[in-house]
Amino acid sequence: MKEKIYNNDCVNDFELSDKQIGEKKDISRKASLNCDVDKSTKKFTKTSKFCGIKRFTSNFIFGAYFSALITFLFAFYNMFLGIFYLNSWNISMFVYYLCLTIARFAVIVIESKIKNCPTKILFDKQKKACIGLSIFMCFIDLCLLAPITLILISPNEYEFGIIPAIIIAVYTTYKIIIAIKNYIKQRRSQKLTFKFLKALSIVDGLVSILTLQNTLIMVNGGMKFEMKILSAISSFVIVLIIVIFSVIQLVNAIKVKQWG
Repeated sequence: MKEKIYNNDCVNDFELSDKQIGEKKDISRKASLNCDVDKSTKKFTKTSKFCGIKRFTSNFIFGAYFSALITFLFAFYNMFLGIFYLNSWNISMFVYYLCLTIARFAVIVIESKIKNCPTKILFDKQKKACIGLSIFMCFIDLCLLAPITLILISPNEYEFGIIPAIIIAVYTTYKIIIAIKNYIKQRRSQKLTFKFLKALSIVDGLVSILTLQNTLIMVNGGMKFEMKILSAISSFVIVLIIVIFSVIQLVNAIKVKQWG
């Protein structure tokens, strides 16, 4: 069988067997996936950083769905505590965790829509999405100013039972484990949406520590004046770290020029 191969406006005729033509087509198909091909052996090699990304995208989506669901349930648990104990602090935390849930679902929707795009278009779309998500994360950080202010100005002395403390402690432990896991698993990932999710997990873990701290204060004697001052100072420090971290995330999303 004779096949014409066009190269730099020149035409060369080669006698190729059906098996060789099949191998050539297979190499061309795999090369279209932005992976390299060893020309000497005509074997598919995974020297590109992005060859294996699609293999664990489905696991990423599942993990993001599950984490978003947990955050969503915890948001409404805070709303329940706010209504049951007439606690405005938990209501403000409900708003924060609801915004955090929206951010997580936004990552899932964006990743689902753009995951099959060509590499160059994929990067451009991910960069725009990551910039928008990073701006939204800065807005979410501002939502933390409400609970800090409520700690100082609220006239009531709240006191929780042991069950809310246990539930919040479990949630905090889970979020810290997830934050560490995402950092280790995705630290070498070049996908911008993965990097944003890693940053979001770290922020979520820090805020869960803040939530647990205030809950334990409410369990042990309530939010009295001395505890209000202590909680406000520690909350301010944690929020300041989160804001700095979020700004760095936004700057990095804007400055990135290419993969890697």
